[in-house]
Amino acid sequence: MLSKYARVAVASLVLGISLAVSATTPQQQVGQGREGGEPRGVKHADLEQRALSGDLGATIGDAGGSAGVAWVGYSVPAVHDGGSMCCHWRDDEGSDRCGVCRLGRRGAYSDDEGSDHVGDDHDDGVLLDEDGRVRVFVRVEDGKISRIQSFSSRCVIDAGGARVAWLREVSGAASAEWLATIVEDRFGGERSDKAVEGALSALAMHDGTAALSLLEEWATGRHPRKLREQAIFWLGAARGAESWTTLVQLVTDAPDRAIRARAVFASYVAKQPGTVDLLIGVARNDDATSVRRSALMWLAQLAGERAIEAIQAALDDPDTDVKRHAVFALSQLPADRGVPLLIAIVRENPNPEVRKQALFWLGQTGDERALELIEELLVGA
Repeated sequence: MLSKYARVAVASLVLGISLAVSATTPQQQVGQGREGGEPRGVKHADLEQRALSGDLGATIGDAGGSAGVAWVGYSVPAVHDGGSMCCHWRDDEGSDRCGVCRLGRRGAYSDDEGSDHVGDDHDDGVLLDEDGRVRVFVRVEDGKISRIQSFSSRCVIDAGGARVAWLREVSGAASAEWLATIVEDRFGGERSDKAVEGALSALAMHDGTAALSLLEEWATGRHPRKLREQAIFWLGAARGAESWTTLVQLVTDAPDRAIRARAVFASYVAKQPGTVDLLIGVARNDDATSVRRSALMWLAQLAGERAIEAIQAALDDPDTDVKRHAVFALSQLPADRGVPLLIAIVRENPNPEVRKQALFWLGQTGDERALELIEELLVGA
């Protein structure tokens, strides 16, 4: 379990990512519908369905209208068949259930019992598409795109009474091309943050090579750092296996240390077979203190024996700041492993700053062994 400190660090790393999957891979979000995972629809919507006619962007603009607020939606094949971008939580018994995804509320997911609409607990809405697709909803406000949200076809979408125009026959290639214009226009200053963040997260979930190629080009090319960092995150979160070679190259060769640090995090999120080896190499060899610290932090969350050995080795790093972060990384291990290691540091490490950090993090654990050590030190003082 991440400490409060680590949770804050994770949140800061993924700030600006629009989906509730901010620090979680799609593979970890697989949920099941009430009847075994079948697709579900949209409810509480003033719904209009129409076929795509010509250019996707122009059709969205026409369907959204020039006044008021409307949502325009469509779906395309998803990269992870059955992955859910809404039904991502488990009940106390450990079984998967789907909740309701509410348009216009960032992170506003709940089960049906918490719905604002009473008496519709089993209303799955108007069926829009088949399973294995990502739904893209575009908010058009007074003729301008203000937000883009993405959901699994296994989710119920609660439109809250809004007007929704649903487009049929949209191809993945057409969607990727249009979403790319949103991303690139935004970094030219013409789109809102919520629109570009939503476009990036939606693109990451598109099946096929078009979206993957766009993300890799944004991650590695001469683009604004913010765009590169968001693209790198989504490569790890949604396309880890496909983009692993690119992530390794960014971790090891990117001249910008901030980009390397973001790639380290994306590699941790991707959790590929080479992740531990890659992070150990960074923790030992990267020339930037901030990047070595990042590698240590995420190694701690993997908590394998080789990862622990690498963290302990970092206690001998020439940079005191890296030593402090190694101690913090040990504090993130399961108590049965982390507490004895921290106690050993307090008793044996020659560096007073390292001992001080170990004692501080021991105090945060509330572990009885830590309290006994602190009492012993106080009595002997």
